[in-house]
Amino acid sequence: MCSSDLLSLLVWRVTRRVERMRSQQRLMALSREKKQKDLQLKAIRLKAIPHFHSNVMASIEYFVMNNSSDEASHYLKLYSDFTNQTLSDIDRPARTVDEEVSYIAAYLELEGLRYGDRLQYNVDIESEVNPQTLLPTMLLHTYCQNAVKHGIGGRNEGGFVKVFISRQRRHGVDGTLVSVSDDGIGRQAAAQGNRDSTRQGLKILMEQTELYNEYNRNKMEHGVIDLTDEAGRPAGTRFETWVPDGFVFSNP
Repeated sequence: MCSSDLLSLLVWRVTRRVERMRSQQRLMALSREKKQKDLQLKAIRLKAIPHFHSNVMASIEYFVMNNSSDEASHYLKLYSDFTNQTLSDIDRPARTVDEEVSYIAAYLELEGLRYGDRLQYNVDIESEVNPQTLLPTMLLHTYCQNAVKHGIGGRNEGGFVKVFISRQRRHGVDGTLVSVSDDGIGRQAAAQGNRDSTRQGLKILMEQTELYNEYNRNKMEHGVIDLTDEAGRPAGTRFETWVPDGFVFSNP
């Protein structure tokens, strides 16, 4: 075999190897994209909690029956906007801080129809936080839902949910820290209840994070802190997520 033939064979083999590698990369990208879509759909389905929606509608019906037209109109519009936002963002892996905060504010106000004064909450955003920073879609909702059900729902006297968004530097990288804390009964006591939907929501969030981290050198991080009082007794839980600057939620 002459040198030109050997060169042609070598070029052919290299070309085939490159093509196989590209095909494998495309298949891996498609597989990750499919998994991402599946997780997003599962997360949305978990938000369709029957008792939450039925309670909202029952409250609106109460306002109508008692001629409280202003309240009925307000909550009907709020519920409509909340539901439309849930459905319209089904394919979005991330939303801005502004969008997430607006969504969670609506959710907490609607939950207030069920818990009344038993549910108190506050949303605090540091001025240094860029409102256009991207966060995982449903991040705040998952954490707040967990806080309301596990922390507040288990107490007759109710409790307080605090959402706090700030800037934090980790590993030499600037990022945004999102935390949701409650002053409820704590994880151990909450685990004795039957609230699978919130546990599944947290599991989906972890799986999504693992997938998103594959696209990034600087990784998103989650943490769970068990809060205690001065006597060391359970006094709530804080969930937090740190998102490094420049984090992307899809294959670049």
